[in-house]
Amino acid sequence: MALISCEECGHKVSDKAPSCINCGYPIAGDQEVKAIGTPVTTMQETSKAIKSHMVIATCMILGGCTVSLLSAGSQSAGGTSLGIWLMLLGFIWYLITRVRGWWHHG
Repeated sequence: MALISCEECGHKVSDKAPSCINCGYPIAGDQEVKAIGTPVTTMQETSKAIKSHMVIATCMILGGCTVSLLSAGSQSAGGTSLGIWLMLLGFIWYLITRVRGWWHHG
């Protein structure tokens, strides 16, 4: 660890310090500053993707319920089975997304 002069105020500061303790001027190199911020950005992007997958899975479940209920009164069984498949796939997708959320943020 070496003491260097701050480029802004000239105060002696450690070369390992993230910023000058006197004026707040950033001392750490670009690589170190970016490395500190990267995990937060990655978690935010992951969180957004997981939330959007949960919304899509919930829409599939609700859509399957709607298709099943609307086709229950008719004579065709095709709509009911389609609704059941949509609900099942939506539920499985929802569970997988919940596990992914736990895995990435747990």
